[in-house]
Amino acid sequence: MSGRELPNTQARSALQQVHERGRSGPMLRTWRLGFLVGLLTFTLIVSFTVADAQAPVLTVPRVKATTSVIRHQGHHALLLRSLLVTRVHGTIRVGCNKCLRRVGRYRETRPSRTSRRFSNVNWILLRGRAVRVTVVRRGWIGRYLLLTARRRNGRLRLGYKGSPAVPVGEVNALFTAAAAGIGR
Repeated sequence: MSGRELPNTQARSALQQVHERGRSGPMLRTWRLGFLVGLLTFTLIVSFTVADAQAPVLTVPRVKATTSVIRHQGHHALLLRSLLVTRVHGTIRVGCNKCLRRVGRYRETRPSRTSRRFSNVNWILLRGRAVRVTVVRRGWIGRYLLLTARRRNGRLRLGYKGSPAVPVGEVNALFTAAAAGIGR
């Protein structure tokens, strides 16, 4: 080994280190990461703002139900036998949060293009339980309703619990118009 090769090797490795740090040093990586996170955040905010401003809103579905009052474990409960949901302009999901159910198979039929009938559902609505009717469609703002057993004029009936997606006055008008189908 000569004296000239050692400084040359050290110089070359030092130059390589400087070159590598210049491209991917910790400061540059942090700056790039911060810039990319900021750009991504800005893009998401702008895209969601534009999407919310341009997204159409689905119509509120109308609900007609066939119900009856039953005794369940010593208490009055509402038995939801069938459900007819009209004005459905998207994908519909109907469910009940941990409701008890009588034995039997339920059926879903389509009486028309914009309505769905759920027969033989047999959900037992107790206190704290609600039926959720959700209508969604890609690119649109969806709607949902929560329906529970309520006392009206001393009788147990299906009533509107509430939902942030639907104005209360609009749903109350829908239930008033469809009152003939509720509580039978």
